[in-house]
Amino acid sequence: MKEAPSEVVTLSLKRALGVWAVLAVAMSANGMLRESVLVRLLGRAAAGVVSAALGIAIILTTALRLLAPRRAASASDAARVSGLWVAATIVFEFAIGRFVDRKSWRELLENYAVWRGQLWPLVLLAVALAPFLARSRAAQLHRVAPATEPAPTAP
Repeated sequence: MKEAPSEVVTLSLKRALGVWAVLAVAMSANGMLRESVLVRLLGRAAAGVVSAALGIAIILTTALRLLAPRRAASASDAARVSGLWVAATIVFEFAIGRFVDRKSWRELLENYAVWRGQLWPLVLLAVALAPFLARSRAAQLHRVAPATEPAPTAP
């Protein structure tokens, strides 16, 4: 049985930025939780792992719940949102790190050293993939069911 293609809609910039803002707040809360509670309870390394896993879960859950419109967005929309989110996240992280936390450029760049056990690049990967996963989920949820033949009536 062949299913009818689902309708594709355009994802607005306003919606994409709104969802990113929700992510920024949620991920900031995740960072505060890490620094104020998890580091004390688990130590810096374990707190980083727990925080990264929680952050990835926050990103994917939020994107799947809020980003997917009523119908699947186009692949090019997902790519644009992905690029926007990654760029906005990096700018946000560097701005907060540099001007609020007063970290050096070197300290900020150390967060990208995956070869030293830093997990931030994996979190950014989740940010990049989230719009595509939300698009895929929307397509699954909104598939048009194939038409069925009416049951034959008795003569």
